[in-house]
Amino acid sequence: MTSPSINRQRQSPAQSRWLLGSLIVHGGFLVLILLLLGGKDARTKASQANASRVTSSARLEELSEKVRELHERHLMETVVSLEETLEAMAGLEQERVEQLRQAYPEQTASASDDAMTAHDQALAAQERALRSIDEAISASDARKTIELAEARTAAIDEQTAAEEAFSQMAAAISLAGRPTDTIDEIVDLQVTASQALAAAHAKDRDAGAAQAEIDRRSHQNSHAVEMVTRQVAEMREIDTEIATRLQEREEALAAIEQAKETSEAEITKIAEAEVGKQLASDAYKQARKNVADAQNRLRVAQATKDRAEIDAAQHAIRKSQSQEKMLLKEQQRSVQESQRQKQTANVARHSIKVAEHRLTTIEHQLETLEQRKARSSAQLQSVQSRADASDRDLTLHRTRLEESRTESETLLAEARTAQEIALSKSKLLNPVTDVTTAELSQSPTNAQEAFQRARDLERKIAQRFKDFRSADLALVQAMKPSDARKLVSVPLPQRSAIDESALDQTARTQVAMRHQIETLSKAEQQATTMAEFAQALLERARGLELEGLQITLAERQADAAEERSQSAEEDGGAVSDMTSLMARRSDQKNQSAQATRRASDSIGNDGDHEFTVVDQKVISVPPSPKQLASATPARRFGSRVGVARSGWTFVDSWYILGPFDNAQRANIHKQFPPESMVDLDATYRTRAAIEPIGWRFYQATSPKIEPRHLQGEYVIYYAWTQIHFDSPTDVWIAVGSDDRSDLWINDVRVWSSSDVLKMWEIDEGMRRVRFEAGYNKVLYRIENGNGPWAFSLCLNLDSQTKPASQ
Repeated sequence: MTSPSINRQRQSPAQSRWLLGSLIVHGGFLVLILLLLGGKDARTKASQANASRVTSSARLEELSEKVRELHERHLMETVVSLEETLEAMAGLEQERVEQLRQAYPEQTASASDDAMTAHDQALAAQERALRSIDEAISASDARKTIELAEARTAAIDEQTAAEEAFSQMAAAISLAGRPTDTIDEIVDLQVTASQALAAAHAKDRDAGAAQAEIDRRSHQNSHAVEMVTRQVAEMREIDTEIATRLQEREEALAAIEQAKETSEAEITKIAEAEVGKQLASDAYKQARKNVADAQNRLRVAQATKDRAEIDAAQHAIRKSQSQEKMLLKEQQRSVQESQRQKQTANVARHSIKVAEHRLTTIEHQLETLEQRKARSSAQLQSVQSRADASDRDLTLHRTRLEESRTESETLLAEARTAQEIALSKSKLLNPVTDVTTAELSQSPTNAQEAFQRARDLERKIAQRFKDFRSADLALVQAMKPSDARKLVSVPLPQRSAIDESALDQTARTQVAMRHQIETLSKAEQQATTMAEFAQALLERARGLELEGLQITLAERQADAAEERSQSAEEDGGAVSDMTSLMARRSDQKNQSAQATRRASDSIGNDGDHEFTVVDQKVISVPPSPKQLASATPARRFGSRVGVARSGWTFVDSWYILGPFDNAQRANIHKQFPPESMVDLDATYRTRAAIEPIGWRFYQATSPKIEPRHLQGEYVIYYAWTQIHFDSPTDVWIAVGSDDRSDLWINDVRVWSSSDVLKMWEIDEGMRRVRFEAGYNKVLYRIENGNGPWAFSLCLNLDSQTKPASQ
């Protein structure tokens, strides 16, 4: 499990010199091309237009030929390297398969019959899958969601059955001593079809989500329309009521003015009445005085007994008394009139107050109505704004719906095409006589043929490695070859498409020249990565082969059984000491490395290499997990300044890859690419993701690693990192995951939780493990059932010890 991105495989001196020479030659050529393409200035070009055009075209053609020859030579060299890798891989695969044939003689004898049976099963499943895809396409055209889901699920199930049958068929053919290239090609088509179906399913989910959002938005819009209608009606009612209140205000103002005029008139009349009352009072007083004077005159006349005077006095008295009575009545009438005028004035003043109160009430009502109108207007604008935004969202969701449906239909068509091709190839295949390695074409004669040849060689090398890995797994784990093959997955890394037709074209313009250089450089780069990937697979196979040379198969089987027993939670328990097993594995690798060095260098010097004592079992009590919650982040350990020395620490930095499909937990124990080789630059296609997946860096701030940006249900994720120790060290580690997980340290499985879906616990398992001096590879595999997922790896440095050496 090596990583070309962080821990690259060491290149041989010849390869290093070849790469350095390639860079120098390419750099010089590019500088020359840029100088020549720069040309003369605009005035010179304008003055020599025709001649320059001819010269420039000829020069470009010459340069184009030289560039193509240079890249073609390097592509040819890469092809030679890949052919050598294929030859070496084929030799390793044949040896391991021969061992498998000897270990399983009965299955080897029946291999041809088993292959025929599996072929018939695969054909039947493929035909059913094709029918289900056709049903899914019909349901998609008719917008029958339920029928579409059922047909798609049935197609995926049949494709899975076909893949399983092909896996059994490939295992049988391998036991029969024949290569599995053609079968792997058909399986690749099956995988392409199922991936397209899975992607179509994801697009259907997007379409369903878009439709649900459209329905929700449409309901909101309907409600908004109702609200707008109500708000408009309410505002009209408010406007009508405001108009009525304004009219009433005008009437109240007029009434106030009228009441004021009436009051002023009454006040004038009161003044006049008061004047009249005063005059009447004065006249009455004068009349009474006149009566008194007449009575005095009478008394004087009676005293003198002047008859004439007495008569005159009595006449004056009667006249004055008559006038007094008349003036008294006039005075009383004046008083009554004054009181009446005062009452009328009071009524007028009261009318003013009533009118003013009415005006105040109307003003308050108008203010309230204006406030209601402002609120209604704001609500109307808010509703209209939300409705406009909802309309825009509706347009986006309708576009998303149509795009998702179109993409789903396209993917369904792609799935059908791949399934149809796979079925046609299967029908043409005779598993007994026709399963042979497709002969490679003659040596490539141009850049395009060389690039295509490199791609074919990479695929064949991956197929040979899969055969080798499947046979090795079956031998070491003592399992049926067909079961072992189902657990091995070696997909090719995804690479961007290039314009292959441009590889051998001759450029006659600067634009075409730049395109040719870009395409050739891209093709050469991809071919180089193909060679690196193939070499990494070969090194992995050679490592397993050397391991097999150091110990017998029985010892490897016993070693694998011990690893399973000690690492498994169900067998080894929550606490287990893995240091003895890891020390033995480390010793085996050291011996293999020394054997390799001795084989490649006859004067090799073992030096003062330390060998770890492997038969010493350290029994210790695991540290208390109480302080785990306060663990600090670290990935470097030792005595130097700036590295962790004591206490609980947690690994915070990881590269994460996923998701890989695990629908219905069918792939719970399947080995995906990282378990064969970790390539941080590679990307892979998977049924659980629409786009190719690649390694992504993630750094946490707490022991619980929770990559929220990666969420999927019933899928598999991988996490990879490196831990550095200054010297070999035995340490207790705490592992935990949500849900199931496996952990490898330096290719040794040290933890394997039970198959039960569960929550994360920081101290779910405790293992005592051995870290080598330098960088130690750590690979975590985490299965997620439903909901979020998480994992953690903590180290206790208080428990660290240095292993004994001899």
